[in-house]
Amino acid sequence: MVDKPNGTNPWNSSGVPDELNERTGHRTIEDLAREARVHASDLENFSARPLIPARELRKIWHSRVRPFWRLNLGAYQALTRRLVELGENYLAIDTATEGIEFFGDDPKLILSSALASARCGAVVQAQQILADKERVLSGTHEYFSLLGRTHKDLWKLSGDRRDLEESYRCYYQDYLLEKDRAPGLAAFPGANSASMALLLGKTDTARTIAHEVLALLEGHASGYWQQVTRAECELVLGQVETSRERYRAAAATSPQPYANLMTTRAQARLVLRALGIEPNSFDVCFPIPRVACFSGHRLDEYGREEPRFPVEAAETVKDRIREAAKKLGIGFGYSSAANGADILFLEVMQESQTGHGAQPRETYVNLPVEEADFIKMSVRHPSSAAWIERFEAVLSRATEVTRTSSRLPPSGIVFEYANKLSFGAAAHKARELDTELIVLAVWDGQREHRPGGTGDLVRMAALAGTRIEVISPRAEPAAVLSYAAEELHPPPLHAPDEAILHVLAFSVRAEDETDTAESIAAILATHRPFATDVHGRCYHLFFETAGSAAAMAFALLSGIAPQIQQSLGLHSLPVKKRMHPVSRATVFSPELIEKTAQLAALDPPAQIYATMGFAALSEQNGGGELRCEFLGHRTLGPDGNSEAIFRVVRSHHV
Repeated sequence: MVDKPNGTNPWNSSGVPDELNERTGHRTIEDLAREARVHASDLENFSARPLIPARELRKIWHSRVRPFWRLNLGAYQALTRRLVELGENYLAIDTATEGIEFFGDDPKLILSSALASARCGAVVQAQQILADKERVLSGTHEYFSLLGRTHKDLWKLSGDRRDLEESYRCYYQDYLLEKDRAPGLAAFPGANSASMALLLGKTDTARTIAHEVLALLEGHASGYWQQVTRAECELVLGQVETSRERYRAAAATSPQPYANLMTTRAQARLVLRALGIEPNSFDVCFPIPRVACFSGHRLDEYGREEPRFPVEAAETVKDRIREAAKKLGIGFGYSSAANGADILFLEVMQESQTGHGAQPRETYVNLPVEEADFIKMSVRHPSSAAWIERFEAVLSRATEVTRTSSRLPPSGIVFEYANKLSFGAAAHKARELDTELIVLAVWDGQREHRPGGTGDLVRMAALAGTRIEVISPRAEPAAVLSYAAEELHPPPLHAPDEAILHVLAFSVRAEDETDTAESIAAILATHRPFATDVHGRCYHLFFETAGSAAAMAFALLSGIAPQIQQSLGLHSLPVKKRMHPVSRATVFSPELIEKTAQLAALDPPAQIYATMGFAALSEQNGGGELRCEFLGHRTLGPDGNSEAIFRVVRSHHV
């Protein structure tokens, strides 16, 4: 046995390394191994637990002890599949990646990773995974169908008929393979090939395949996928009302994850459009909830001159939040956790284990500052010490809790940045599920507001064209509240030395440095950054919007790609500006520059990489011409911490 450098034994009497004791609760090796086996069994036992909440799956993942999980391939396979089902695509990619690291090229993990990538919009990445592992996957069930799905997604993005033809070819190839070796598995690719043929205008071929698939399904079990496959074939055949009722019955008979319903709905819309029928006319068959980005006032402090949210109105407001969440069909909530409205909203969302539809409601909490500072500033209230207990309770029940990554002390700009992150994350979730985003606010309607406050979020939503629902924070009914963007005053200006900036970093090669600099100068003349910082061959360009930073990155990649040293990095953060005492130039917080330079050093080269902060803030106005595709967690910098990394691509061209 190898001792630690100080000569102490790294293992205690329970047989568990000392450094793991805090995570494992001093359980023995046998306990941990048994726990890993139980998790694998629970996850694989679909009949016993058809839906496991996302919060529970996340808890299983984050509490795992890797040395014991690496003995159990089934745990990785089952957890990854469950996460994909629930639409937890980012986490599914990470679980599959770690499983492949331990067990090599397992086909189930590779296929799940590719499907998760496709579902979160990273279509090119999904195709790359399938292409790289073709040797391993080509003989497996679902390979050609998943490849067909990626080509279908590309066609939806580009409108290129060649992608649609390739999608049909892949689905039909899978259909023929499965008909020969496993007829029971042929129905799914068969229905897809029939739909793709219909979209291509091959009506007779589409109907022939649809009839064949319906014949294959005779006598087989009638689970959700069998039912919706029948419904799709009936729709291809023009049996519209029969198809509608079968879709409705399938969704109502067995609880389904929203990701499955979304996939089914998207396919039905394509077929309906091909038939010349309103594409959304079947949406009622698929109960997918809305996403809410929430903000609300804190309770009034004692002695406030003009009451805004009095303590005695708390229960009335909670009832209004409950009524609004039910009426609007909210299933996903993004919020902070201050006393008053935030905690009331989280409690409402978490009190129901059934939520809207099949899955439990999910809550995502973002704390703008360190927890101790947040409790002191925004949770503690003289009316009751229970607000701190309620804060801890909603955090413990949340699907995910994130802390804003900023080294600045608590200030308006830090809270404004947190608002933008929550709004961006909620917008991304809504886009991923193809459902509506709503900003729900407990707001007094005052047009004057502070940075990072509830009115600031309402104005942000109004500018983005997002639906807004307002609840009065007073016990008596409120007058009609105005929240048109042009009627809302912008927040006061930040301190002169504070800003939320988006920085682009890259380095150029040593050869032809002068010519390259002239090319960059020409591109800068068009895109005009807020500030520039150049050290030798290293460039840092600062922009006031995510879209302008990305536009500059696209221009550089298309204009001087051969001269770029490796890649380009994009990051967003609230920063403090200061003037250099010698050069008198504006300089920025070093962490902003360091993080972006680390992104630019990632492989493979000739890409545009971004942090979670940039990805979230780019969603603020619908993403514009850019899309951020999740790649997984990568280690940045010497501290060894891993972060979510995205690749930035044009939304209209993949």
